[in-house]
Amino acid sequence: MPGSPRMPSRRGFVGLAAALGAGALIGLRLGRRPDYERLIRLWRQRLELEEELFRRLRFTLAPTQLRKGMTLKLVLRDQLGDDWLFKMGDTAVDGAEAVYRIGCLFGWETPELQRATLPINGLMVSGTLQRFIHDAEELTEHVYGPKTERRRFSESALEYLLTAQLLGWITANHHVHTRQFIFSRGSDPIDRIHRIDNTVEWFLVDRDTLAAGYVTPFLSHRKPRSALGYDWMWRRFRESLIDLPLTDAYAYARFIAGFPDEVFAESFLSGIENDFRFLPNANELIVSQLSRMIAIEGNKERFLERLVARKHRLPEDTAALFDRQIAHRGRWRDYRDGPSPRAVGEGLCAHLEARIAKLELRSVELPPQSSSQEAIRALTSFAAYSLLLRAFTPGGLRYDRESRIQNFRNTIEELRALGAEAEDANERAAIDIAIDAVRVELATPREHDEQVRYVAHLNELFPVLPVLSGSSQ
Repeated sequence: MPGSPRMPSRRGFVGLAAALGAGALIGLRLGRRPDYERLIRLWRQRLELEEELFRRLRFTLAPTQLRKGMTLKLVLRDQLGDDWLFKMGDTAVDGAEAVYRIGCLFGWETPELQRATLPINGLMVSGTLQRFIHDAEELTEHVYGPKTERRRFSESALEYLLTAQLLGWITANHHVHTRQFIFSRGSDPIDRIHRIDNTVEWFLVDRDTLAAGYVTPFLSHRKPRSALGYDWMWRRFRESLIDLPLTDAYAYARFIAGFPDEVFAESFLSGIENDFRFLPNANELIVSQLSRMIAIEGNKERFLERLVARKHRLPEDTAALFDRQIAHRGRWRDYRDGPSPRAVGEGLCAHLEARIAKLELRSVELPPQSSSQEAIRALTSFAAYSLLLRAFTPGGLRYDRESRIQNFRNTIEELRALGAEAEDANERAAIDIAIDAVRVELATPREHDEQVRYVAHLNELFPVLPVLSGSSQ
């Protein structure tokens, strides 16, 4: 937090990054230094233009909703007809934004993400809005399982996946499984891939490795390892089923290593100022309870220093990863004589210029000023969902049965009090759904470990539903 004895101030944060970055460009050939200044200028222009256009959008409830994950969601539609996924609450908001900004900077595109506070059933709810990808398939069905359909990957898709691993390493974005990579349904070969649900698992820094088989312990006890991380990709490489663009990726790593540290570091500033609470996609209590393999002992004071250091080492670490996989494949190939860092930078600048041109065209479609956002009404309740989350996640699920029963009783009383104060009919109806869900668990309480596994997708218990019949939008 700013000015605290534990964490550097905003000025100290940037100063530390600048100090760590001294000499980072040593080794680049004279006259071939990338034009980082131009890239930074275009990157800031892109982000500012996205934010300015986003402020002009107004949202209504989309006709189709979603029931996945532990975060309460609404699918919303803007006045241009585009859909966005609104994740309510502050879970992973800083981590998702940091990864989105860094992805924009280094040409690794994820669906646009913005912070937002919207009136849901008349109550102001904060969270993130991310562009929703329709008609999408997950990579899971094409990676593992008895009915795996091994479709071909285009060169651009393979580049996207390999870039995801390298950028994930320098951002501690390890919460990776194949359901988080989506692509257009029916495309063959698989071409345009989107990564969703990015996060920063800061507590794993110095316990993680840039390796083919590394997976976060937060997921390894809940999902098949074959669907986690990137080993499924490297396994296909080792079996000569795919040929990854190692040459371009190594050149990319060299470019990133020399990029100004203070600019790279600034994307993490919000998360650090919030004392790391909203960088990962679960709070410290949930992480420590769900996986005893994780000890929340991450060194917050040195987090930035360590990320900057691994950015500097990215070419060496990338080479070590590539060499191991090439050796397993049994057929040597050279990847070090690729494009210069300057050429890589020119390509990234051209990508940003194209993105800015599209944004400028979009701005013509939107009025310069819009009316205020009208209330979005849906049969849901973020306040009730928050109480359910507290009751059903490990912090509320005590090991002894009587404590769990009393916890459920207390939650029902809190929900009743919440309903008595609610003015909106949809909000009251959603609170009643929450009460009924807790009553079911109270009548047939599960064992502790079974309960923890059961609530991994909490909004299967408490879904988002259409508005009540006769309610106004």
